[in-house]
Amino acid sequence: MVRRTREALRKEDTISRLGGDEFGLVLPEIHHMEGAQQLANPLLQAIAEPMLLDGNSVTISGSLGFTVIPWDDGDQRSVLRHADMALYAAKNGRRNQYQFYEKTMDAQQEQLMEEITMTQEALEEQRLIMYYQPVVSTYDGSAPGQGIAPYQGVIGLEALIRMVHPQRGILGPAAFANALDHPRLARRIGCFVLDAVLTQGEQWHRDGFPLRMSMNISARHLLDPEFLNDMRAALAAHPDLAPEMCEIEVTETAPMLDFPTAQETLRACNNLGLRIALDDFGTGSASLSYLQKLPAQTIKIDQSFVRDILNDPRDFAIVAGITMTANMLGLDVVAEGVETIGHLQLLKTLDCHAMQGYLFSKPMPAGEVPGWVKSFNILNYNNNLPPPAGYND
Repeated sequence: MVRRTREALRKEDTISRLGGDEFGLVLPEIHHMEGAQQLANPLLQAIAEPMLLDGNSVTISGSLGFTVIPWDDGDQRSVLRHADMALYAAKNGRRNQYQFYEKTMDAQQEQLMEEITMTQEALEEQRLIMYYQPVVSTYDGSAPGQGIAPYQGVIGLEALIRMVHPQRGILGPAAFANALDHPRLARRIGCFVLDAVLTQGEQWHRDGFPLRMSMNISARHLLDPEFLNDMRAALAAHPDLAPEMCEIEVTETAPMLDFPTAQETLRACNNLGLRIALDDFGTGSASLSYLQKLPAQTIKIDQSFVRDILNDPRDFAIVAGITMTANMLGLDVVAEGVETIGHLQLLKTLDCHAMQGYLFSKPMPAGEVPGWVKSFNILNYNNNLPPPAGYND
């Protein structure tokens, strides 16, 4: 790899290892972005070429962050920091791409560092907690394809992270979203979520609530070489919760960052007995052929499509198409963002019977879940439903 990288550079260029998997490049006599671009593409191509490792062909990907002098007139420390900021901007996009430093990144970096510091302190002070939102089935009995009998219509619970802030109270993930998938914290937070959710699920199963536990996995943790070890350790630490009662949710865009690794990792999760759900489906750029290649059992249709299906024929068509495709492929489909009885009835006509949203419950603390489950009955929603509006007018 070093030889190929060296061959892609000029004689006067310098490459050195900064630490871990990060390398620094000094490219003299380049004073504009076009010159750097001419070097960036061959360098990324050289990195991405397959290589033999223990007799197997493997590929790796790289990201590049640039800053150009004299356009960047900072001191030595600032110039290096700016290149690092550009590198992380490139990493946050698709693999095998480069990014140039922009002055707007300073404010973005300052906000990011504030989020990281706030989240790291919350993690260390045990102020990260999990809320739970029910997933329900409109079937009165056992939900086909779900593998478990709903507790009066309740299929399972999705775990959603929250932060207890000393001054601002309970914060949703939007307040610290950038920190959740940052290299410094993604795995640590991921391990916290695994332990917290499986501990809670194990306790509920002992108490007579056999509900499936779903948890969100960040893209960076999913693609971390230690993810499977983290998953195995968490399952081993909670033997009273069967792996079949656990589901990991990944966004449809996460595997696109490194599809072969994601595909292999998700297959290994299936082999452990875990279910896989593709979350926020429809919001990314993945094609339907994705569903053939990824070992998922569930598709969760993003709430941005579900919310307006009563009034927007395009959103209705998207939800109908995803539901029909999922059913034909033998996949379970969950509609997120169900807010009204009209949504519920229209989704049932589309043969989408698993739902999640404020119509049933907002995310709630763990202590409120048993009482809610005992009082919930899907028959209260299935009977005497008003006709849906918007399509017979």
